[in-house]
Amino acid sequence: MDAALTPWQVQDWLTARVAELLRVDVAQVSSEAMFRDLGLSSVQLVEMTADLEDWSGRPLPATFVFDCPTIEDAVAHLTRPATPEPAVGRDAVAAGGTREGEGG
Repeated sequence: MDAALTPWQVQDWLTARVAELLRVDVAQVSSEAMFRDLGLSSVQLVEMTADLEDWSGRPLPATFVFDCPTIEDAVAHLTRPATPEPAVGRDAVAAGGTREGEGG
């Protein structure tokens, strides 16, 4: 999948996947409901997270469904612009930061 996912793409994919796992119509899946309240088991949540990781091409933490417990939360997370990792050590100094103990 393209790195620049749109909210609609993620919501449509997740809604369809949840409906498939629950064997219900997509109209029965609320994007505001918590995954556990929709009736997904822990095994299904792990499976869905792995499938989402494969589909999106983005690594997801094992805690993804706890960090993003609804479809809306997952959409927001997956479509938010990536932020660079904070510079550490020499990289921080080169980027204009200071070394520990040098004031700032």
